[in-house]
Amino acid sequence: MIVVIEDDEMAGRLLTKILDEYFPSRKWVWVQSVADFIKFLDSVDISEIEIFLIDFYLPDGDVSDVMQQIRKRDCRAKTVLMPGIEPGPEERKIIANLEFDNILVKPLNVGVLKKVL
Repeated sequence: MIVVIEDDEMAGRLLTKILDEYFPSRKWVWVQSVADFIKFLDSVDISEIEIFLIDFYLPDGDVSDVMQQIRKRDCRAKTVLMPGIEPGPEERKIIANLEFDNILVKPLNVGVLKKVL
């Protein structure tokens, strides 16, 4: 299962449309906040999750909060950070401490996304 953590409505719709078109056999879930993400994690078998596609900033937190929840549950799925712009100095400090499998700056290149997924 692919978990999309993205608060921007247009970006989320575009990403899920890409998932439907290029990965039709893959199940996906889209959440728009840290709170929704926590509720989702509490309701699913963690072993079913293959990859997290994570926006940097969310309305009630940021990627640090998301990664804390993933680690708290000892989830082994791949993590891909998807910031809306190239990370600045402050964001790079946060990123350096979080260990992502990949970082893909939006707008996403479908070819690159295919390789990651």
